[in-house]
Amino acid sequence: MPPEEPRPVDEGLFRNPELQDTAMECIAWWERYRLIFNILVGVVGMASLFTGGAFGLVSTFKLVVGILLYALAANLTFSLGWIGELMLRHYFGRTISLRPVRSIILVAGIAFSVVITFIIARWYVIMVALSDVVWGL
Repeated sequence: MPPEEPRPVDEGLFRNPELQDTAMECIAWWERYRLIFNILVGVVGMASLFTGGAFGLVSTFKLVVGILLYALAANLTFSLGWIGELMLRHYFGRTISLRPVRSIILVAGIAFSVVITFIIARWYVIMVALSDVVWGL
């Protein structure tokens, strides 16, 4: 049996024209999961704040401001999924597609966001409580 001829790079999984989405289809795919992302991150964040004693240590105003700023930052980073995909297509050719691995990237990104949310929520409570003690705010 003769050895198999190497395939050109353009015929690989990520350069398959049949898997190519338009920019709007790419964005729509990512945006379909934004609500799920927000619910998961929100539940973990609120649970972390609640179990960390935030509601007794930190003023309501500081909690609301922190939560709103974090929600904005989390949603901006979620947008990096489709922004990154469109940038890859722009810089590496219009035929590149991450569609075969989008779900893996999405799940990994959500898992990372949930862990970071837990850590930051705990850190926020500690830092605000310490600043209140040190500065008397």
